[in-house]
Amino acid sequence: MFDKHNALDGKIIKMEDHKEPSTPEEIENLKKEKLLLKDRIYAILKKASA
Repeated sequence: MFDKHNALDGKIIKMEDHKEPSTPEEIENLKKEKLLLKDRIYAILKKASA
């Protein structure tokens, strides 16, 4: 999950820097997917520390 989160982050950065073709909708969808992964990772870490 962590690797996928980082891969999405890199892809979003490239799209926002216009180094990779995209639409604003594609960027928004990737950001939502990245946030969902972040929330899942946080929940796993929080549960593990409890």
